[in-house]
Amino acid sequence: MILFVGARDEASIHNVMDWLAHYGQDFKSVSHGELERLPYHIQISNEDVNIKFETDQKVPFQSAEVKSVWFRKKFLIRVPDLGDHLDKTVEENLEFYLKGELSNLKDGIIHCLSDKFWLGNPFINDINKTKSLLAAREAGFSIPATYIVKTKTELKELLDKQRLITKSIHGSLRLIMAHETYLLYTSSVNKEVLEQIPDTFLPTLVQSHIEKEIELRVFVLENKIYAMAIFSQLDEQTSTDFREYNWEKMNRMVPFSLPDEIQEKVLAFMKIIQLNTGSIDLILEKDTGRYVFLEINPTGQYGFVEDRCNYFLSREIAKTLIHGKSEST
Repeated sequence: MILFVGARDEASIHNVMDWLAHYGQDFKSVSHGELERLPYHIQISNEDVNIKFETDQKVPFQSAEVKSVWFRKKFLIRVPDLGDHLDKTVEENLEFYLKGELSNLKDGIIHCLSDKFWLGNPFINDINKTKSLLAAREAGFSIPATYIVKTKTELKELLDKQRLITKSIHGSLRLIMAHETYLLYTSSVNKEVLEQIPDTFLPTLVQSHIEKEIELRVFVLENKIYAMAIFSQLDEQTSTDFREYNWEKMNRMVPFSLPDEIQEKVLAFMKIIQLNTGSIDLILEKDTGRYVFLEINPTGQYGFVEDRCNYFLSREIAKTLIHGKSEST
């Protein structure tokens, strides 16, 4: 049986499920919702290690039935409401303690399934961009010059020498307010921005601006690499971040074949970062022809790569989960 851990409404999971059904495979899904609310029972003894789960549809199953796990979303850890009768310091200490308990419980569940084949690394759901840049550098990639700054003076000194962009250090931000959705994109830093910010601010990541020939989304599945070129630089709206979609005139996206040398660097990077799947963003630099590493999302969306490039990624993922490895491994 194949187990899915992820958001129940994620289209990519349903596409893979369709292929598993086509191949006659049994599968179950467990939502990544709040850990303390998930129905499960754990037993560890000299004779046995077993977890009894229920799916989102209340169907019971046991960990002994599982042969592969597809990890799409991390378990959410939220401390239940402790009420308003506690001293604030006591409440904060209890919340800290309970978060530790639930975090260790999550790790324990994962370790109980450690003898299964995992697609995705449950201990590496969100990768710090600094860590991924160091791993990319070790793998032989070119990377943008990267700085962490917290004063206007530092930022001005950098901006006087080069063009800059800024992005989050950790992950993307999504806010929903008054029925409107707001996303945090990669943005240009210029003198206008400099005039509007305070003299000091929270530590912020800025990078040298890379002039793009094309942008590349690279989906990795074990030792297979599927690349797509995005001509985002041809539209001012998407030139800094292709995710700022121009819905009236979408970027052209086509299959792309990476040079052998770059494919070797991609696989070396994945080995260093300890992932067997993920979505990598690269830039092919204008004029120099360098392939510049930007970042990786361990559970990044790949549906638009599959659709635009006709790669049948859902089928390939299903086969990988069935066999416990990529067919060409």
